[in-house]
Amino acid sequence: MNDAFISYSRKDKLFVKKLYEAFCCADKQIWIDWEDIPPATDWREEIYEGIAGAHNFIFILSPDSIISRECALEVDCAVNNNKRLVPILYGDVYPEDVHPDLAKINWTFFRECDDFDSSFAQLLKILDTDFDHIKIHTRILLRALEWEKKLFDQSFLLRGNDLKEASVWLNLWITQDKFKEPEPTRIQERYIVTSQKEQLSEERKWQQLYETAEQERKKASIAHKKSEHRQKITIISISIGLVMSVGLATYALLVSFRAEQLRILAEKEQIGAMGKAADALFVSNQEFSSLLESLRAIRKLEDIPRDQRDIQLQETLAKTISNAIYWVQEYNRLEGHSAELTTGCFSPDGKIIATASWDKTIKLWQKDGTPIKTLKGHSDRILSVVFSPDSQLIASGSADGTIKLWQRDGTLLKNLAGHRGSVNSVAFSPDGQLIASGSADGTVKLWSRDGILVRTITAHDETVWRVTFSPTNQELASASEDGTVKLWSRDGSLSQTLVGHTASVKSVDYSPDRQTILSAGLDKTVKLWRRDGTVISEFKEDSQIDRAVFSPDGKTIATSNYQLTAKIWNLDGKLLHTLRHSSRVLDVNFSPDGQTIITASADTIARLWRTESRPLSLLRGHEGVVWDVSFSPDGKNLASASWDNTVKIWQSDGQLVRTLTGHRDRVYGVSFSPDGQTIATASLDRTVKLWKLDGTLIRTLKSPDEVYGVSFSPDGQVVVSTSIDKTIRLWKLDGTLLRIITGHNDLVWNVSFSPDGKTFTSASGDGTVKLWQIDGTLLRTFQGHEKSVKQVKFSPDGKIIASASQDKTIKLWNIDGNLLNTLVGHTGRVFAISFSPDGKMLASASGDSTIRLWNLDGTLVNTLTTKKDVVTSLNFSPDSSILVSANTSQDIVLWQLKSIKTQESLPIQGCDWVRDYLKTNPNVSNSDRSLCDRDIVLSTK
Repeated sequence: MNDAFISYSRKDKLFVKKLYEAFCCADKQIWIDWEDIPPATDWREEIYEGIAGAHNFIFILSPDSIISRECALEVDCAVNNNKRLVPILYGDVYPEDVHPDLAKINWTFFRECDDFDSSFAQLLKILDTDFDHIKIHTRILLRALEWEKKLFDQSFLLRGNDLKEASVWLNLWITQDKFKEPEPTRIQERYIVTSQKEQLSEERKWQQLYETAEQERKKASIAHKKSEHRQKITIISISIGLVMSVGLATYALLVSFRAEQLRILAEKEQIGAMGKAADALFVSNQEFSSLLESLRAIRKLEDIPRDQRDIQLQETLAKTISNAIYWVQEYNRLEGHSAELTTGCFSPDGKIIATASWDKTIKLWQKDGTPIKTLKGHSDRILSVVFSPDSQLIASGSADGTIKLWQRDGTLLKNLAGHRGSVNSVAFSPDGQLIASGSADGTVKLWSRDGILVRTITAHDETVWRVTFSPTNQELASASEDGTVKLWSRDGSLSQTLVGHTASVKSVDYSPDRQTILSAGLDKTVKLWRRDGTVISEFKEDSQIDRAVFSPDGKTIATSNYQLTAKIWNLDGKLLHTLRHSSRVLDVNFSPDGQTIITASADTIARLWRTESRPLSLLRGHEGVVWDVSFSPDGKNLASASWDNTVKIWQSDGQLVRTLTGHRDRVYGVSFSPDGQTIATASLDRTVKLWKLDGTLIRTLKSPDEVYGVSFSPDGQVVVSTSIDKTIRLWKLDGTLLRIITGHNDLVWNVSFSPDGKTFTSASGDGTVKLWQIDGTLLRTFQGHEKSVKQVKFSPDGKIIASASQDKTIKLWNIDGNLLNTLVGHTGRVFAISFSPDGKMLASASGDSTIRLWNLDGTLVNTLTTKKDVVTSLNFSPDSSILVSANTSQDIVLWQLKSIKTQESLPIQGCDWVRDYLKTNPNVSNSDRSLCDRDIVLSTK
């Protein structure tokens, strides 16, 4: 923990450094960000953690800081965490322009006309005031925020002396120090009270267990004495009987049976170990290897007679293989080179793949991975390979300083010499008539298709790493060690220099629509430019970049980097997919149809990945946990609510439509009106907001406490909100408060209306579900859960009520309150449930990283896995064809349910995925080669 966090404008950096040095001399620990970097998710999270972990929040008031968006966000964070605010006036400002929470506090003056030393002494006195109170405040806040971040996991609650100290601190503040700053936050109070309840519950439980155990011990002691004598007699009798009655033949049969049983037991243990290995590979993001290991385990299961197979083991393997199938993207590996690969690419007709290596060879492959031919001729490592537009020629550039032209069948046609350094890049013009080459000698050379040198361009003072032609055929671009990209006409004249990178530019590419230029390099930055040199946008990678290319449709970008990965991004810089190798990835390219990606790595392997063939797709854009997702009634849009204080509206195909900003704290709930034209959002900032579909804010409904849930009545005339203050509020659309409903003993998480709108149910932290009439009359209370009920839903026909609980179960009730069924299987808290609109299925989301699909009779249909993430919310599309889920990794996942196979057919689906690899890869073992020669069916019955 630090004594203070300093928030400031970068333009006031010199003053802040002076202040920081003074703090260091005074032996104060200060959290301060010195880097002027663009905001990113992990960066901002680090800032917020720094604020939470500091005893005081110092804000440098100046004309620049009060208009800074980032500074305003930092103040909001400090206010939400009830940090002691310490405003310092450095540059004159108008009080009305200052954040209201800073404006109302006495300022410490550090203007140029003020004496720095006396002001600093006053500042130190402020920081040391009520130090013990503030120190405990910070410590409990950090623990409480971690508990909240872990979605209120009880293992993070206070215990023992920690709880005792926190309880005394809170009680003192309530009874004696009511005006002492800072006051406890809501989350601190809730954290301490919940810890107290949990400790009391544990004490009662252990007391009951002790009493029960003591009773059982006494009973066991009496029974043991009575049976001891009988056991001795029985053992002697059985032994004599066996010797006399069991002949040698029978004895041999028993030995044989025992041996078979031991074999089966050993097989089961081995299969279980293989399943655990597959799980470990999956968790470490090696989905392809996990899929192969899962198939091996399931195939081995066939060695066990069906009537002796362990049902639990079969279900475990079904989950393991489904994990891999739903998340795998790699489907084949091209292996055969003896040294690191430098490039891999598809022919324009999509029928052939070329790879090149430091082993001085080019290898040609069929698209299923079957080797065609190895091209030899270069005397040094090959750095670039490209096909002509008609797919009939291949050009290669090498560290030996030459370019070679090959026929598609591998026949060497021409050797182009002229460069005085390595040829790092070659490219054909779109009309196929010119070949461009970029070299370490700083030049770009243009050659005719028959190998004649047309022109030499003295392009850069340093190495040229990449050359590429514009789709217009009239321009080419070069990327260089000197940190620039240059645009050239075909006659060699310079059109434009793109300046902005701070290190070597390794890659340049044109968008298919010719309007945008993409560059990337060793400064870890990807930039998008207009042709006039204006930067459209840019984003940071976490490693130096070797290659960046557009997809054929121009909607995504692929990059390869020094950290063993290739990554797929949207044009806004949001990460969509990460493709992992075991070594540095030097090249990445799309197939002509955009359905496949090839990556070339220093691990000597080229990997093939499918882009969109999985039964799921990811929507990324939020910078915090996504807590709630909801489809619009027509299924054309969906909305997501996040802890980043925003709500995002997406098209059902995953296209981001707009972001709703206005909440000042985490957004926990989002709901569409029945006509789909209004969106309601619920936030910890104690408001419900109503928005038009176009993002216009209609009005704000103010609640006295944090709001967790929001929903529309079926007729769209009433909005219902639930709160931490244990109440349910009903509002008219014009903002009029209709009524306040009380009855729960803890926070109310959410409500669900019956289809006819006459009743609704509520789920609460008190462990109960309540059924209410619309006028607030309590009809009945459903009791049975052992812990907090996180969500409740009516079935589409209104006959069943489902409740999801922190006790890891889902319960199904009829409307009379009778328990119909308890669905057991999740190993973590159940956060959300959703009935499919067709009424055939129930989905549940859990902290165990899984989504379970159930028939209404309680039969488990399937299990979907989201790796290590807690699944916080889910919702079916109106036609029941898509399930959307949200998780703590900020992802929104769209599951195409028609593509989700039954567990029995998962091995067949897995075999279809790896079939090319098993058939063509030279390193596949003989046993694996036949792994999918016949169908594998995994029965979980």
